[in-house]
Amino acid sequence: MKKRLKVGLALGSGGAKGIAHIGVIKELEKNNIPIDMIAGASIGAMVGGAYASTKNILSIEEVVQKSSWKRIFKMMDPSLRGGIFSGEKVKIFFSEYAGHPDFKDLMISFIAVACDLKTGKTIYLDKGDVVTAVRASASFPSLFKPVIIKNQALVDGGLSMPVPVEILKKSGMDIIIAVNLDHNLISTKYTKFTIAKTSIRSLNVLRHHLAKRVSQSADIIIEPKTGNVNWDKFANGSALVKVGEKATRKKISEIKNLLK
Repeated sequence: MKKRLKVGLALGSGGAKGIAHIGVIKELEKNNIPIDMIAGASIGAMVGGAYASTKNILSIEEVVQKSSWKRIFKMMDPSLRGGIFSGEKVKIFFSEYAGHPDFKDLMISFIAVACDLKTGKTIYLDKGDVVTAVRASASFPSLFKPVIIKNQALVDGGLSMPVPVEILKKSGMDIIIAVNLDHNLISTKYTKFTIAKTSIRSLNVLRHHLAKRVSQSADIIIEPKTGNVNWDKFANGSALVKVGEKATRKKISEIKNLLK
């Protein structure tokens, strides 16, 4: 009997835009597309880690629907060193619906992607405590303190590997579906050249091109049309779930053909 091809899902970084990842997974489930391994960077690690822990995407969507500014403010724990916030309450929040799993106990194989601030190297986390790994992957520089693991100062995986396709290839996945949230960072009209906006725009250009480069070797690339999304969407992100569903729906027939 012919063995089924293994499918890897690379969930990219992108702040609140990452709520669209929920819609991607919902649509894959709806069409019985198997997911054998997930690699996630930043918000991709949060959604991917939660799904790998529970395999219940509807419960994760419910968390988003119930989020509020009051809930978000509760996660802001001021820090005196390394970042504005310590990030410990983010770990507590994640644990409330994903538990405290070890990588070896997950329902789906999962890899969290972080960046070592000391060396600039991409670090793949797939052993030990999942919550700590997710916290490291989503540690936005200056906003959250780096996570120290084995003398490495780990921060947001989006800095070096915003769409973690490479590690899925190395892990033996036959078909890789990549979700790139940074594809439209420079697609909007830009006319105001203030110092602050020029700096932000420059970083977005870097993110756009890096995400495009690291995702291009995937078999399927899903690019949800999220537009510019601010942090407030963490408290009102239901529309982004639908954006993820819509973008994935357009790729379903292509994915099914590959699986054949």
